[in-house]
Amino acid sequence: MQSTFTTFQTGRLLYGTSDFHSARSLGQLYDHLEQVLYDFLGRSSFTLFFPSKLEQRLKPVHSTYFPEDEIARWTFELDNPQIKSLIDAYNETQILLMDTPQEFGPWPFPVEYCALLSEEQTLLGLLVVHEGLDETICEAFPVVEVLEPVIKHFTQALMRLKSMEEIEKSLDETNARLLAINEIGELLGHLHLDTLLSKIVSLSLQLIRAEVANLMILQSDHLRSRVEMGLNDEVVRGITWKDGATMVDWVLQNHRPILIEDLSRDPRFEVDSSSHAIQSIVSIPLFTTSKDLGVLNVVNTRGGASFSSDNMATLQTAAGLASTAIENALLHREAIEREVFREQLRIARQIWENILPRSVPTFAGASISARSVPASVVGGDFYDFIPLGDDQLGLVIADVSGKGIPAAMIMNMAKTILHVEALRGDKPNRVLDTVNDLLVESTKMDSFVTLTYAVADRANRRILITNAGHNPCLLYRKATDSIEELTSENMPLAILPHQTFLTQEVQVEPGDLLFLYTDGVTEAMNRQGEMYEIQRLQRLLYDCGHLPSAESIVEKVFLQVNDFVGDAPQHDDTTVVVFKVTE
Repeated sequence: MQSTFTTFQTGRLLYGTSDFHSARSLGQLYDHLEQVLYDFLGRSSFTLFFPSKLEQRLKPVHSTYFPEDEIARWTFELDNPQIKSLIDAYNETQILLMDTPQEFGPWPFPVEYCALLSEEQTLLGLLVVHEGLDETICEAFPVVEVLEPVIKHFTQALMRLKSMEEIEKSLDETNARLLAINEIGELLGHLHLDTLLSKIVSLSLQLIRAEVANLMILQSDHLRSRVEMGLNDEVVRGITWKDGATMVDWVLQNHRPILIEDLSRDPRFEVDSSSHAIQSIVSIPLFTTSKDLGVLNVVNTRGGASFSSDNMATLQTAAGLASTAIENALLHREAIEREVFREQLRIARQIWENILPRSVPTFAGASISARSVPASVVGGDFYDFIPLGDDQLGLVIADVSGKGIPAAMIMNMAKTILHVEALRGDKPNRVLDTVNDLLVESTKMDSFVTLTYAVADRANRRILITNAGHNPCLLYRKATDSIEELTSENMPLAILPHQTFLTQEVQVEPGDLLFLYTDGVTEAMNRQGEMYEIQRLQRLLYDCGHLPSAESIVEKVFLQVNDFVGDAPQHDDTTVVVFKVTE
């Protein structure tokens, strides 16, 4: 048999309770309690429960009775009648330790003693001792009287450690916030946009200890999620005001942040099923004095509590710095894009200039002229001449869909293939049959070419014309002083393979004129929004078709079109080819 109660009380009680106050962590405190209980009772089976305000439950945090994989099962609702009556009994009797907890049962596990740990009506925890005195190794003594001071000192030590833990946590959070804000400030010189946005979201999660977040950027007047760290666009857009407006759009439009502490209980909003995982959210607008940028959304704290107004204020401070950094990165990207665009424009124009003939060929019995004026953005107009012998000349005018380098590359490809096939000597329709199939194989689905290929045959006084979806050719007849509009039902090149193109044959006499053009002529627009249109072009050809040289006719056309549009900017190339029969 071990020492008597008196010896035990005067010895271990003193040292055991002093050990509580020397504990530097909760883990050490629990170990000291385990040792004291063993010294007193010969057993040390206990479980300690702490309250979770968010979940409104008492949850086990340490146990020497339950296996580690079972401890999480034993939770109690704080509004459980058994727990409420137990709390009421403690408050009424002001006792520290109860040796009749069975009165508030039934308990789901053995309970010999029960202690409610509290401070000024604030519940700190519940201590359950599962087994009583082991009388085979300890003499009987009034357990409650001896354990009460143990519980008192344990509670005091617990309060001290939890207070220290809260202070350390607060200091850690403050330091983390200062560090995160400092890191965001250092991003002001970071000009790679995608990396910058990811860093901002990552630091924001760190700043207010959040679980997930996303950053939405304003593009073409719509907010689009640019960075998603566990939070997608659909979830955020599932939060709307009663009038149907989305919360994030409102945040940016009004330049006002929103804090929702408990989304399920906030009467201001309608919540889609996709957003039910959101408990608490802070949405912060990103903007500068000159530009709206986007919205930063941060959702759910790591500890399960709601975000606070302090969290929102902290995030606003960071968002102000982040907005400036984002604007700087956007301006940098725009500057790079402008420079890249200018370089692409230069390359496209160089390709375009190399594609156009350096001079107009001499062809017996005809006056020939051509001109192409590019718009501010190089498009896909081109013209060409293909000598096919002494008595034949190929005339080409085309318009490739798109702008810049892609259009220029397709233009070059079309010209090369057309030259190769034309020199085989086939009729224009057979040539374009082959050209079309080769372009279909070599270009993307969204590219196409409208093109007219005409062959002037001097010996037979005729012109063979195949028009693949291009503007109708105009034929001025000197003898009748009339104009024929040569329409075609052929489709453009590079859309569908295995097309059969049709050829028109027209007889020509001296004084007749074939006029080829692109839609930059007929669709030229003035400040009033009026287009030049084909009717004006036909009237012009009536007036100048009798002029002796093709060059003078081209000059007249460009002068009148320029007078019509005035100073209105043009967005399409203007190209004209004139073939006038002189003898």
